[in-house]
Amino acid sequence: MPAMKSQPFFIPAVVFAVISVPLVLGMVPPNRIYGVRTRRTLSSPEVWRKTNRVAGWAVLAASVFYLEVTRSYPYLPAARDFYKVFLIHIAAWAGPLVAALVIAVRYSKKVG
Repeated sequence: MPAMKSQPFFIPAVVFAVISVPLVLGMVPPNRIYGVRTRRTLSSPEVWRKTNRVAGWAVLAASVFYLEVTRSYPYLPAARDFYKVFLIHIAAWAGPLVAALVIAVRYSKKVG
């Protein structure tokens, strides 16, 4: 089995996991750079905090999910089914991240 670090989205998954931790802990104040930034989240510190905690957990879960996929379906550039496995990796990395964003934005509409 190849090293985890050789998987195509290993580094981005780890980076997203690391940057999600301050969101989970509620350490990020409203800003225009880092976090889920919508008119609703930027209009209320409470909505910001609650929404970004949910987003942080969702992004952390998405990153862990991808890291588990790398163990189950390792990416091997020389393999015959290279494209199939690469598509699995793209879907396993991007799909949960998009789902996390959708979850957070929908949650922001309910909280407050």
